[in-house]
Amino acid sequence: MVATPLLSLAVDVKTAVAISIVPNIVMDFIQVVRRGGVLASVRRLSVLLLFGLVGTFVGTRLLAVLPPRVATMVLGAFVLLFVGLNVAGIRPHIPASWERWLSPPIGFFAGVLGGLTNVPGTPLVIYFHALGVDKHEFVRSVALAFMTYKVVQLAAVTWYGLLTWPLLLASVALTALGLCSFAVGLRLQDWLPERIFNAGVMTFLALVGLWLIPWSRPGLLLALAAVTAVGIWAGARAERAIGTKDPGVIVIDEVAGMMLSVCLLPRTPAVLLTAFVLFRVFDVWKPFPARQSQVIAGGLGVMVDDLIAGAYALAVIAASRAVLGVP
Repeated sequence: MVATPLLSLAVDVKTAVAISIVPNIVMDFIQVVRRGGVLASVRRLSVLLLFGLVGTFVGTRLLAVLPPRVATMVLGAFVLLFVGLNVAGIRPHIPASWERWLSPPIGFFAGVLGGLTNVPGTPLVIYFHALGVDKHEFVRSVALAFMTYKVVQLAAVTWYGLLTWPLLLASVALTALGLCSFAVGLRLQDWLPERIFNAGVMTFLALVGLWLIPWSRPGLLLALAAVTAVGIWAGARAERAIGTKDPGVIVIDEVAGMMLSVCLLPRTPAVLLTAFVLFRVFDVWKPFPARQSQVIAGGLGVMVDDLIAGAYALAVIAASRAVLGVP
């Protein structure tokens, strides 16, 4: 979910999709085989995989013919959709008897989305969660679908001329780097508290999604106001349901704070990455009046300290740009 949006900060989305396929195949293969049970998963998912293969060719064709800006906007929209579903805690339920009927359209849609953006994960993650499969089957199913789609996508991008020899060599080099990062990421995930890890991933993805979509400044401010309003409402409901103040499952406050930190700035990669780091620093440090604001009850109390952290990050970057001309 992260690799292609991250690469899109540096190169166009067509190049990002092409060079990230081989690393995806290798790492998904590791996830598929590490616990066994592959043949049973293949039998269960055969229809979904078959329709996904067709969708992948369709999506890759769209990637080849659409302007890069359109493909970039689609990728950004689905990254933000993924973040939105996670921060809203949406967990639909699908009866097991519906799987045989839903597998064809879900597989095809995920294939089209994966071919176009290299991110088929949003519909598949929601689908497998909704079916209620256990953790190991969930990981194996997602990885198996990803790997199958990526093998077909590799052939498709080659056929449509999107994967040249230089890009293939870059993809192989990226695979080696990806394996190292994969190992570090697993250790980091085990070491960091769950809230900090999830909040970091979601705010980073929100940051990338904001960069990929060419928002106008008024549009971004309206989006920030909407996210804040939803966060206040959802935060209050979550606190009542869970019975604790600012529970760790809530990450919409971090997303709102991250949006505030860049809402008045040019969204260049340097500005966005600086904003991400500064926001996380101020969110942990909680300078005045962020720490004092935590006594506020309800959803407003959930949101306000992160908005203050975002305002601090915005002020520091704006001052640095005015005085030093960076970032």
